[in-house]
Formats: sequence, C-alpha cells, structure tokens
Amino acid sequence: MMNEKKTFDVSDFVKVYLTTTEEEDLNTRGGGYIKLIGHDNIKFELVACHYRKATCSNLCYLVNKQDSNGRLNAAICCAPALALGTWGLLEGKKATGYPVIMEKLAATCDDHKRDITLADETKKTVVVSLWNDLATGIGHELLDMADNHPVIAIKSLKVGDFQEATKLKSWYDAEGKETSMSAIGSGMGSSANNGSRSMYSDRVFLSHITSNPSLGEEKPVFFSTRAYISFIKPDQTMWYRACKTCNKKVTEAMDSGYWCEGCLKKDQECSLRYIMAVKVSDSTGETWFSAFNDEAEKIIGCTADELNNLKSEEGEVNEFQTKVKEATWSSHLFRISITVRRDRG
Repeated sequence: MMNEKKTFDVSDFVKVYLTTTEEEDLNTRGGGYIKLIGHDNIKFELVACHYRKATCSNLCYLVNKQDSNGRLNAAICCAPALALGTWGLLEGKKATGYPVIMEKLAATCDDHKRDITLADETKKTVVVSLWNDLATGIGHELLDMADNHPVIAIKSLKVGDFQEATKLKSWYDAEGKETSMSAIGSGMGSSANNGSRSMYSDRVFLSHITSNPSLGEEKPVFFSTRAYISFIKPDQTMWYRACKTCNKKVTEAMDSGYWCEGCLKKDQECSLRYIMAVKVSDSTGETWFSAFNDEAEKIIGCTADELNNLKSEEGEVNEFQTKVKEATWSSHLFRISITVRRDRG
C-alpha cells in the first residue's frame, strides 16, 4: 500500500541554528583532523555525519553522547558504514547506505545479508549476496521455495569475487608476460574487402546496399547487416536435389537413381538443399537475399527434406505454410556477399 500523500508547512520542521564551528588542518589528507568548538554544553536535536569526518575523534564522542541521551543521529552516503558503523552505533539495528559499502555496512548490522547459491547446466555454482530489503523480503521468499528449486533471473548484478584471478595471475607470471599480444579487433578492419568476419566494423544498413548499384562489380564485397525477414514466397523453388557426397546438383538418371556430374557416379538417393530467396527489411529500406542451405535451415528451423515432407502432407492445417509464416518477421544478423551477376543474352 502506498503512503498517503501529506503536505508539510515550514512550521512543522525543527529550526536549524549554527551552534558550533569546526577547524580542519589543511595539511592532512583524507578526513583530516577536525576540532569542534563550543559543543560541550549544547544539546543538539540531530547530528548529521559525513563520511569524510569518520576519522574525527571529537565527532565520534559527540555522536555517541547524542546516542546515549536518546537523541537523533543521521548519516549520508558512505557515512553509515564508515562513521556510525565503525563507532559501534549500528549493532542490532538496520541501516542502508551507498551501494559500494553495503558489505562493510553488513558487518556492523543485523539481518542485512543473505547468500543464495545458484547453479545452471554448466554444473557450476555461484554465490549471490542479497542485501537489505532483498535479503529480508525476496530472500525469505526464496528460502520458503528452496525445496522446489525455483528458477530466478537477476539484473544489475555486481561481481565481487573473480575466481579465475589466481589462474590468470599464474599464467601471466609463467608465460603471459613474455607473449607477443595484439588488440582483440586487429585483423578485422579490412573485412569488407576480404570477407573475414567482423562484429561491427563492416555492419551497414540495407540502404547502403540498395543505394550503391556498383557494389560488387569488380569483385565480391562483404558486409554484415541486421534485418527482419519480411516475406518468403511459398511457391518458389526453395531447394534443389543434391549429391549426398559433394552437395552438387544431381539429375535424374535414365533408368533410376540420380547422376552426379561432380562425382561422376550414380546413387539411388539424393538429398534436398535449400537455395531460397527471402525479402528482408530494416528501418532504411528492403531488398532480396539468397539464402543457401545452412543459413536457410537456421531461418526456417528445419532441413529442406523435412520441409518437403510437410509440403506433401495433407490435412486441415497446412504445416508447410505455417512453417514458412513462422520464419517471417524474425530478426537476424546476416553476413552477406554482394556480386554483380551479368546474365548472358
């Protein structure tokens, strides 16, 4: 339930007075030495601490005196852990603070941390620490469900324990420091010319391809592009009969079986391999790609032989049409080769 909205008047707040001053030795670093002047006989309504004053013994004395008299203390940023926590004022209490100091804060408070062990199909486990409300809320719920082995998703996770660090250090000391190394992206910059794969250096929009008709005139060029498959024509010739040995196209033999010109032999069986035209679209335009067997299998989700069997089936539901339709409007990262084909007249 949300708290009821409430409007405050200026008179509702305690008046603030400057009742003490401080001197700091500017020659010191970090928190420095702080001397509070004129506070011995003053009763404060509230004392607010900043983490840079955590080394001030006079402030520590004042805050503890404030606490023993039942008056209020406050802390901001890292001060709950670095000031109030180290001064022993949070024992048995609940507190929160800046995320990076929560582990240090937990050491001075009660019930602020709960460790859960996670596992996945890699047969490895990792310990995740829940803090504050997550520890007392979600943490208790997970404890109640532990026997049912719940599946959980975590976001904004901070990694604090790198178990591979020792192994990495040993490798570097033994051989890494003498090894010649190169940048992770080296050798990928000229991928548009030689066809080598790159994650980002040669990624383009479809408009770059459709607006440059001269691409691929002299030699094939290669690009990466992310686009959606917007249409697959279902009545096209989507595959060809291929030799099971060399994957080249075969023809029907005079008597029976299939003849492969590449292997110069006849087989009784052949396989079907995709050679399929797909229309792709992105925010800049659309064009047609030719998808060959391995890539087409990823698009359709089955082999050409399996799709052909679906096409031959009869029934109220056309499984072939359904399979082709399911492949549309799916996003893919394509690796494409552009070549100008000149048909002989």
